[in-house]
Amino acid sequence: MVSGMDRYFQIAKCLRDEDLRADRQFEFTQLDIEASFVEAEDIRSIVADVVLEAIETVTGSDFSPVSTITWKESMDRFGTDKPDISSGMELVDLTSHFAGTSARALSAPCVKAIVVSGSEGGSPLSRSALDGLVEHAKSIGGKGLAWFRVTREEGESLQLESPLVKFLSDTEQAGMIHRCNAASGDVILVVADEWRTACEVLGGVRVKLLNDFVTSLCNSEGDENSIMSNSSDGTDRSVIPSISEGSSNFYSVSNSAKRSLLWVIDFPLFDGVDDSGNLISAHHPFTMPHPDDIGQLEDDPLSVRSLAYDLVLDGWELGSGSIRIHDPEIQKSIFKLLGLSMEAASARFGFLLDAFQYGVPPHGGFAIGVDRLVALLAGEQSIRNVIAFPKTQTGYDPLTGAPKELQPEVLSELGISIRAASRPTVG
Repeated sequence: MVSGMDRYFQIAKCLRDEDLRADRQFEFTQLDIEASFVEAEDIRSIVADVVLEAIETVTGSDFSPVSTITWKESMDRFGTDKPDISSGMELVDLTSHFAGTSARALSAPCVKAIVVSGSEGGSPLSRSALDGLVEHAKSIGGKGLAWFRVTREEGESLQLESPLVKFLSDTEQAGMIHRCNAASGDVILVVADEWRTACEVLGGVRVKLLNDFVTSLCNSEGDENSIMSNSSDGTDRSVIPSISEGSSNFYSVSNSAKRSLLWVIDFPLFDGVDDSGNLISAHHPFTMPHPDDIGQLEDDPLSVRSLAYDLVLDGWELGSGSIRIHDPEIQKSIFKLLGLSMEAASARFGFLLDAFQYGVPPHGGFAIGVDRLVALLAGEQSIRNVIAFPKTQTGYDPLTGAPKELQPEVLSELGISIRAASRPTVG
């Protein structure tokens, strides 16, 4: 767009140097779209039309309209920036309820909870399962995970059972049950920490629960002690199987399950600070700050939102994009905040920055992960199953045996020499 092209799309083969997982490979395919003189809503409309038509062509289902959620709301409600909103189990904010509590485990800037539904006289989580969730919470950055079983003796009101109950007042216990809308047989899981950590850790626990229960959920209809059973008041408290992180396939849920295609918008412009005290771009250094927040760049940069957006289908990020910076002064400000001098920026991006002096149109774009979309439509848990010649996590190609040792004449032709690393002598 900087070169003067009005709009384009391309199907591009890409390489990434990142840790692999179910929805990532070293080699992958993107559908790139960019256009000039557009706003974020224009790009999102184009992309939504493309994806919706692809889904309807393959499945016969109409997923419109595509809903929109802000990054902040997504984190608050689901603990992730790629939420599966169809699966319920939303995060409940208990911060104000535990303000001033004497329970040290729940004394934190943010207290979040989720409810794992059970049934009268039963519980969906054994003690060993709870211990496993506590360890999982610690493994993803949490200090721990508090749990509370909700019980009711005959003729009595709802009560909590937990090693932490003795540190809570009767008012705090009753308030937790009320705010979580919990019923007998439920388990309340709580994380107390800084806001983002509390959201992300409990969001990670939520995803693990949904993933671990997918098989049992699909096979346990009619089991009154399953997580799918209704509450004692007749309210449907079921959890719909999640496709998040490749946990189930696109066709594994009942026809009544509501799939969720949505836009996540208003991401932070910066994602923390590095060891040198410089800000880190959350997306890339050319992402346009939100126009309402530009005045906060100098005084409160971590509060600045960006014009970046992701398209998410049931917990899978199908792609991401943004409106780009076209104002050279804003671009200089961003480089400065990132600790990048204009000399260093010119050395790395001079081909692009030189064009700014001739005038750059407002422009933006998006990249759809074709492999991820195909995997979902094909009902596959991993994009490896829809890619020709997938690689292992070490980058090895099982079919061709690549990478292989090159012959000396090939290296010589390329001007490359390989020398054994010298080893220090001992003694």
